[in-house]
This record gives sequence, C-alpha cells and structure tokens, in this order.
Amino acid sequence: MKAKGEPAGVSRRYRNVREILVISLTCIGDVLLTTPVISNLKAAFPGARVTVLAGKTAYPLLAEHEPADRALVFDNRGAHRGWRGVMRLSGELRRERYDMVVDLRNTVIPYFLRARYRITAHGTHLRHRDVRGRHAIDRHLDVLADHGIPVRHREMTLTPPREASSRVEAMLRREGLLNGRALIAVYPGAGSPYKEYPAEKFAAV
Repeated sequence: MKAKGEPAGVSRRYRNVREILVISLTCIGDVLLTTPVISNLKAAFPGARVTVLAGKTAYPLLAEHEPADRALVFDNRGAHRGWRGVMRLSGELRRERYDMVVDLRNTVIPYFLRARYRITAHGTHLRHRDVRGRHAIDRHLDVLADHGIPVRHREMTLTPPREASSRVEAMLRREGLLNGRALIAVYPGAGSPYKEYPAEKFAAV
C-alpha cells in the first residue's frame, strides 16, 4: 500500500520531493534527446519544480521549455571551467536545496550537493554497456527506470523560443514560403563528424 500523497508508480524510497535538478548535456541534439527524462520526472512528481542545468549552447532550447520550470547554464568553458569553476557552480546550486539530483552527464556535481536523492548514470551505463544499438533516448530513460521512477513515454518535446519562432516566420515570409504548404527542413551538419548522417542515407530518405 502506498503512503498518502505518494506519486503513483514511484518507488517508496522517495519522500517529499519538491525540488528536482536535472543535469543535462551541452549540444543541442543531445539535450533534445534528454527531454523525455524531464517530462517523465514531471509526471512522476507532479508537485515538484524541475530545474534543468545545461550547457551554454543548448540553454536557449530549454529556457522556455514547457516541462521544465527553470533552466540554468553550465558554462564549462567559461565561469564554470575546471575544478574551481565546478566548485563555484556547486556552491550556487547548494543554496537551492534540491531534494533530488538527476545527473545524465556523469559529473561530480551531485556529490557536492546536499540532495537527499542522487540519481546518476554511472551504474546504468555499466549495466547496459553490452547492449548495442540502444537508442540514446532509451539509455537516458534507463537511468530513471533503474532508480524506481516510472517511464510513461519516450517522446521528445520541444518548446521553440519565441524569438527564434519570430525570426523563422520572418525568414519564411521573406522567401515566400508562408503559403500554407507543408515544409520540411533538413540540417545536414553536426558538431562532431561521428554524429553526421551519411550522405547516402540522406539520399535514401
């Protein structure tokens, strides 16, 4: 029997979770693949506030993201660079008094916070290291499932920043593409060569 007020389906080890910190990734595509983690946490702990810590590049993607209540920047090439920067960031986060920290990038940050529940990806990645071809979304969601947090869906979500939407609409109007017809946009590049989709597969699509 579940205790009164306990979220349905959540392991009974978790109590009174009101503030959650999710340590996400840096690159835009990688962060998009972590959005199912954010929305599944909101579903599991509907009364909690979810704050997402992400790299400077992907921060604008999360600043207005609907499932997240707040977004913060992890500037590991600037203010938070090196051990001194990580300690500075940890001090800033410690003042927020998070009840739960979910770390998807395997940092040392959770160990400097006073959160009652620390959920890291280390053990999950080790347990699933021999599983080939597993989608990145499922690898992220495995972290929740391994810690007793139910996974209700695996759909990515995106809340485009209003400024970006306005700029795109202006560009489409300028190019005469706001004509009601369906539009497919393809971005063929990537931050690293190993992430690039091969040209022959683009051709097949």
